[in-house]
Amino acid sequence: AEPRRMSSLPAALPPTTTLADFTSPGLVALRLRARGRAAALAELARGLEREGCVASADRFVALVEKRESLASTDLGGGLAMPHAQDGSLRELRFALGFAEPALAWGAAAPTVKLVVLLAIPTSASNPYLRVIAAIARFIQSKNFWASTQTHRKTALQNRKINIK
Repeated sequence: AEPRRMSSLPAALPPTTTLADFTSPGLVALRLRARGRAAALAELARGLEREGCVASADRFVALVEKRESLASTDLGGGLAMPHAQDGSLRELRFALGFAEPALAWGAAAPTVKLVVLLAIPTSASNPYLRVIAAIARFIQSKNFWASTQTHRKTALQNRKINIK
């Protein structure tokens, strides 16, 4: 299936933009089945494919792995934000999954509890950086990690992005 064809993102996001504008319930895995980085990427990419965000999960994972080979996207604090830009994408979207137990994200001990996989159109570099920053700020908050998984899903989908 072809990825959804939507208009490119504007250079500036409206102040009413929320993280929910870039994901959907079908892209949130409250408990990843995967037990390693490669399997987690494949599981989340299949969700992006199923939702029509990418044409091929395998092709997208290859792009993400290529990007990952340049520098790890393990940001510490239990968070990894793997991503890839693809000219065939028209819409910035992300899938996320909670890992229990934590995943090893390379040579390090298992520390990744949340994987946020971003599918980025090549035309969305400015908004994509703002979305990544908003996700990272929200996820790094103590309130996020203290809440239940179901509450995290709801809160993440409704969180407003601060674009200042």
